[in-house]
Amino acid sequence: MKTLLVSFRLSNTYGANTWIYRLRRLPVIKKLIPASLYGCGGLKKFVYILYVILKTILAFGSKFLYLGLMILLPLSILPGDKAGNFVNIFFFLTAMGAFTNTELFNPTKAKYYTVVLMRTDAKSYALSSLWWFLAKNVVTWIPAVLILGMQAGIPLGVCLLVPVVMTEWKLAGSALMLKYFDRTGREVSENNLKLFFSVTGAGLLLGYGLPWIRAGLPVQGFYLAAALLIPCAVCSLRILIKSKSYKRLYKKILNLNGLIFGVQENAAATQQKAYLSKISSGEVRTGNKKGYDYFNELFIQRHRKILTHSARKTAYILVVILAGVLLLSQFNPKASRGINEVMLNFLPYFIFVMYLVNKGAVVTQAMFMNCDHSMLAYRFYRQPDAVLKLFKVRLLTLIKINMIPAAVIACGLPLLLFITGGTENPLNYALLFVSILAMAVFFSVHHLVIYYLLQPYNVNMEAKSSAYSIVNGVTYFLCYMCIKFQAPTIIFASLTILFSALYIGAALFLVYRYAPVRFCLKQ
Repeated sequence: MKTLLVSFRLSNTYGANTWIYRLRRLPVIKKLIPASLYGCGGLKKFVYILYVILKTILAFGSKFLYLGLMILLPLSILPGDKAGNFVNIFFFLTAMGAFTNTELFNPTKAKYYTVVLMRTDAKSYALSSLWWFLAKNVVTWIPAVLILGMQAGIPLGVCLLVPVVMTEWKLAGSALMLKYFDRTGREVSENNLKLFFSVTGAGLLLGYGLPWIRAGLPVQGFYLAAALLIPCAVCSLRILIKSKSYKRLYKKILNLNGLIFGVQENAAATQQKAYLSKISSGEVRTGNKKGYDYFNELFIQRHRKILTHSARKTAYILVVILAGVLLLSQFNPKASRGINEVMLNFLPYFIFVMYLVNKGAVVTQAMFMNCDHSMLAYRFYRQPDAVLKLFKVRLLTLIKINMIPAAVIACGLPLLLFITGGTENPLNYALLFVSILAMAVFFSVHHLVIYYLLQPYNVNMEAKSSAYSIVNGVTYFLCYMCIKFQAPTIIFASLTILFSALYIGAALFLVYRYAPVRFCLKQ
């Protein structure tokens, strides 16, 4: 218990200090928060208590959000028994999480401070942290699954078993990974991307794929699985308690490639290495371009595997999806009517689609990793004239890249509308086409503008801008919420085109006004 309390205080103190640091990085709020706050006892305690309260709210809220978005929302479109689909999705996603979201193998700075610097017993710390993690999961899951699950018509027995099965899977996953480490000595931290993507892919495929073919886990099967997992959980508990490998494990994962002091630096270095491996070293054709046009074209040609090739792959996938939907509409009259309804009344849904296919985030990250990170060290590159000239050239390039997948959607939607029965107002065809292109331009401008105004990276290639993270988070949330809206295409498309034009104008004004000052290399 003493070890748990020490780690709890340390983790929350570190979190509160990080919170103060991030708040002081915000453009307006930083003027209201003095640096002396770190040493002010009373205010520091207030921030600490507030941090713990918000952390608690987020712990409960995240379970409601996860249950609603990952399980209950898909139930509305999956065929078959709702309760059966619920237990199938939950069971396989939980199995996935047992290996990708563990406490035992998650390397954190708090663990480094507690185990390495404070020399706390590794086994005592590992087990106390694991028990706290499991208890917190049970407590936060119970209200979420009882409230949302019961409202969705899920049997009470299933709802009560949800935290039990989750605990069983967490114990089994932790024990298996620890046993693997005992036998092989190989690092099994959560930062193992190969393991993460393999397990995640399998979990998502089984969780959402089986209900589509009506081969999901039935409710009775869920009860049986919960019972069969009990001896597995007991054996896992025995393995975890008797293991003597915690010190060796933490020594490995808490020092792996300077993980603790450079987790973000290593991630950035890995990302940069991945980018460098995709740079083309062959002949570059830049035509008669000069100055910043030549500079930008050289960058695009060298990085075409990251930039244009990625956009083309997305376009090919969209073509396949479009062809599949067209075939479905020809052989299924009911589906054809539904598709026609979507084209005429669910255009807001495609805002989220356009957000997902837009390459703005990838392009701006590549720009910094392999260009701006080095060039911003030179004074001439930070001159207002140079910043604005390169911004204009880059914006046109980014729009061209995003037009590749956007053109498929812009042409495909009017075609789908025509094939599935058409519309009484021919203006809908034109508005569908233009509105999709307007969205593509909007997101191109948006990503590049916030990159230039909030330039989030520092000299170590860490993303340190809280404002940038907030803007991206709000953008994602608003785009996602558009899925829930329904409006006639002729009205929503017109408003979308108008809003895009106004936003682009305002955003370009802000860039020309503030980018020469804001676009710099952060320390």
